[in-house]
Amino acid sequence: MSSSTASPDEVKGILDKVAQEARAPSDGDLLPAFKYLMPAAAASLSDQSSSTPNFPPLASDTHWYCPKVESDLHKEVATFLIFLFAFQRHTASKYWIQSLEKVVTGCPRCARGFGAARRKLRRKYVLTVVLGTNA
Repeated sequence: MSSSTASPDEVKGILDKVAQEARAPSDGDLLPAFKYLMPAAAASLSDQSSSTPNFPPLASDTHWYCPKVESDLHKEVATFLIFLFAFQRHTASKYWIQSLEKVVTGCPRCARGFGAARRKLRRKYVLTVVLGTNA
């Protein structure tokens, strides 16, 4: 993986592995997913000249949970990144949560889709960790 982006195959592999292994995601799982979904922000994380990344504004036409999403993988990654709510609100997790707010307030279909994504996250990733099986 390059320092600023993650390939679709790499990210899909991470998502599949976390779901199959029934474990909580690590930073090593979440960071490539974040970089895939938000490549412009990934470049800010890679900038070693600043201790506080200067994230770019999210494009106003960004969709993660509705039919306008760029791809099914983007939708799945946005669902997986809901795990970032469990982290302290700083740097990448804070930026992702602020971006999520813009996505769901900017598109009613994304807002409804986010509700479905939360249920999918629970079914596909969280329950597998709690129960130790792929429910």
